[in-house]
Amino acid sequence: MLRFFRIRLLLIVLTGLSLGGCASKTPETVVVPEAPKIAEVKPVQIADDDYLALAEKAWQIDANINVRNELLIKAAEKFSKQFECKSANVILSHIWHSINKNKHHENAQLIKAECAIFNIQEETISLELIQSWLDSLSSSEFHHRKQIAQAKLDALSDNFEAAIRKLVVNLEQASILNIQPSKQLWQWFSELSQLQRDKLVNEYPVLVPYQALASLTENTELTDLGRQQAILFWRNTHANHPLNKDFPESIDAFTQQALVSIDKVTIMLPLSGRLAAQGDAIKQGIISAYLKTLEDIKQNNPATLLPKLNFVDTGSDTQTLSASAQDPTIYQESNLIIGPLLKEHIAEVSRYNIENIPAIYLNRIDEGSRQPLNALYFSLSPEDEASQIARLMIDQGITTPVVINNGSILASRMQDAFLSTWERYGALQGIPTADSALLPVISFTDNKSMRIGITSALDVLQSQRRISQMENLSSEVVHSVTRNRRDIDAFVVFAIPDQVELINPIIEASISLFSDTALPVFASSYSYQHQLNKNSIRDLRNLSFVDMPWLMPNQRNSEFAKEVDIIWNKPSSSYLRLFAFGFDSFQFAERFGQLSFFKQNRLEGLSGTLQVNNNKQVVRELPVASVGQDAIELTK
Repeated sequence: MLRFFRIRLLLIVLTGLSLGGCASKTPETVVVPEAPKIAEVKPVQIADDDYLALAEKAWQIDANINVRNELLIKAAEKFSKQFECKSANVILSHIWHSINKNKHHENAQLIKAECAIFNIQEETISLELIQSWLDSLSSSEFHHRKQIAQAKLDALSDNFEAAIRKLVVNLEQASILNIQPSKQLWQWFSELSQLQRDKLVNEYPVLVPYQALASLTENTELTDLGRQQAILFWRNTHANHPLNKDFPESIDAFTQQALVSIDKVTIMLPLSGRLAAQGDAIKQGIISAYLKTLEDIKQNNPATLLPKLNFVDTGSDTQTLSASAQDPTIYQESNLIIGPLLKEHIAEVSRYNIENIPAIYLNRIDEGSRQPLNALYFSLSPEDEASQIARLMIDQGITTPVVINNGSILASRMQDAFLSTWERYGALQGIPTADSALLPVISFTDNKSMRIGITSALDVLQSQRRISQMENLSSEVVHSVTRNRRDIDAFVVFAIPDQVELINPIIEASISLFSDTALPVFASSYSYQHQLNKNSIRDLRNLSFVDMPWLMPNQRNSEFAKEVDIIWNKPSSSYLRLFAFGFDSFQFAERFGQLSFFKQNRLEGLSGTLQVNNNKQVVRELPVASVGQDAIELTK
């Protein structure tokens, strides 16, 4: 804070000096009294790196603006190296328009870019704008810092291969963005496919140890105990490697875990009450995964033992667990817990003193709630789907979609998540209308309000009114075609399947004949059910949606899916989603340690590509499909 005020004071003084040099004064006679004799004062010594004081002194000597700017830019750079970017930006903003030397301008531009990237989570500056700052730099003096900054931008755009190429040759270069470069390199390397890794390792042998460590963390054939021993051997073998000195926290934490074999799993589900059907669908998924694993073991590794499964009925009452779930020894004797399903029950199980037992809770708790230790949170979150749709649309270049929801609580939750992601992700990608308040939003309660809302959002109603006015003013027959707004480039719908089958044709009918392209419509699994007839496919044509792999045509045609359909008499989409949820929760339990500690690892499950984020939440990435002329087609 003192430095900030000192900067402000210096800049005010400098501004006053520059203005004072331009002012004219009326000469007048002044009687100067004889100065008293005082002791000689020695000049104050200024440190060589106190650029603020040096700039002030240099300005007082000859008011050379270039000398002043160079010293102030050095001061800004010093502040940025101390991670005080606010102070650096204050200096640069005050001298920006007075910089007239290209080298000074490039250095200042680079400092701005580095600070913006360093504080990217707090900034509203788009990646596109930062990129333009870097593109303007041509001086070889700033080449290494520019490359490091560019690497960070590449990584923020998920182009990790390009980021590594730039960072791996600049590991020793100084930059506020090059802190713990080996650890940064590891994080980016972990995000790559095996093919990308192999290619980079062939080009840059320095990456060989990274690949070796990655294979240890991702090998599904290793037990967690075997993985611990292999990682410790890697550390001993690469004792002097830079990554060993800045070892990733997650791997370090994993090696310090006291691991035990999992021989008893307790599964908490609502098997009675109003949620009994949902609980049973999840249970059947878990049992199916268990039996499938047992079959694989018999064929490949008969000596392996599977844990005992113990199902506990929590009931459907949100306030208390059922009587059968009250005995704490049921949980304390377990090695792993799956469930419960309800948020309220997750909060209640803390009283059973099971915080040291690994748990996969089948829901997410509210932010700020007390989180049990050693736990993961796995849920079929509709908000995750809405956020994925927002990113998908932005990546496809869509800038001004219309948002439609059916007024339900679930649709409102999804809309809020979509708008929040649209604003945050859109700002990073430089979308002009990233402000979610600028997007047209339609909420309907019945078919009439649905139709009026859509045609009004497209300005079709206004066009129809103008046509009516022309017809009233003319005695001749008016041949007319309605027009729609041209800035709208997509729709996103949060509604049930039957409603979407009405919405899609209304959108299609509302598009002017003068338009040569149909506006795309996006939806979530909330809007899709897999048992479509020919009429449904016709009404949903050109609809793009996300849903779990288990509901996609390629898995629907698998032998396993056909068995499930026969056993449960062609169950509904909602039943199949819960079945897949249970199936994946058991698959996740089998790899609990690996998936919870190593964030780069993924599980290709029935419910999506599953990965654990920094909040210990299991995040699903869903495939994208579209409704074609007569079938569902995977697009991503």
